[in-house]
Amino acid sequence: MPRRNKKQFILIIRLTAIGDIVMSSPIASTLKEGKPNVNVTWLVHPLYKPLLEGHPHIDNVITFDPDEWHSLWRKKNLVQLWRKILKLRQHLKQWQFERTIDLQGNFTTGLIAWLSGAKHRIALGSEGANNWFMTKTISRNLGDQTQIGSEYRYLVNQLGCSDANWRMFVPPPTNADNQTKTEIDEKLGKCPYAIIIPSGYHPQKNWFEDYWQQIILRIRGRYQLRTVIVGGDNAITTGNEIARLTGAINIAGETSLTETIAVMQGASLVIGIDTGLTHMAHAMKIPTISLFGATYPYAYVGNDKSKVIYLDRFCSPCRHKPICSKKYHCMRDITPDKVLTAIKTLMKKSNDENNLL
Repeated sequence: MPRRNKKQFILIIRLTAIGDIVMSSPIASTLKEGKPNVNVTWLVHPLYKPLLEGHPHIDNVITFDPDEWHSLWRKKNLVQLWRKILKLRQHLKQWQFERTIDLQGNFTTGLIAWLSGAKHRIALGSEGANNWFMTKTISRNLGDQTQIGSEYRYLVNQLGCSDANWRMFVPPPTNADNQTKTEIDEKLGKCPYAIIIPSGYHPQKNWFEDYWQQIILRIRGRYQLRTVIVGGDNAITTGNEIARLTGAINIAGETSLTETIAVMQGASLVIGIDTGLTHMAHAMKIPTISLFGATYPYAYVGNDKSKVIYLDRFCSPCRHKPICSKKYHCMRDITPDKVLTAIKTLMKKSNDENNLL
């Protein structure tokens, strides 16, 4: 059982979302910088635990699946739900957390923060009833929104820490993960390849299949890059259609998160929409182009191997309330030619760096 032993125990809660977990991962480092007595525990959904394993400044990663609670609530199985809540409370209180930082800001994560028993409970962008459980709330919208992870940088600044050494963490692949990369290399004849991340859960964020087709064919002709399509289950149908038209390899929905990371690390170029894997590519410092339309973009990612394309139409960012009758002009106006111009700049810079090595 963990003991306080003059240490300051801090609990960070960020359960879901690949991009947000990666973008907020430097918080652990900033909290521990120059403070050897700080012990950081991170609570995360079991699916996303691999993103935090091996983080040099996270002492413990524990998991929690909120769907279990939600399912019991819907079934009105309140006795079993209460038992689950008490069990989590007992587990968290063993650590004697002095501070809990809720990066998600919803009712469930607020309740968990309260159950932790921490004297100081801080929420980022608290929503509704989450405020009941908090001793302090910090806005998501006051930081420098041109920077990737702006809300998380602002939070650590408000806690008296510096974000000068902001380095996002991506776990190194295992041997098993690298085996997937080897299999992809064999399918491609060991040719260099680009990664595309074509679709996510929100249609207003997606680029168009005919545009992806043009890009894939043109980078193959101009740069001799084959294409691998990655993504979750929501990208399978789109990926299959793009692959059918272009000869790309579609592994969307077929690989684990860490296997996808291994494949991405071998890429010469990544092009993606506003989704978690694209944010992760920036963190991995792969030459990356991200396409934004319905959501407000970051412009600075901490390295010069990335390019963000955003046209700032009168109606954007609309977030989850598009007014364009599903025409998505903000993404349609990002033409393949605009993307190819950005690719040319990144590839030249990458080639120049390789020639210097």
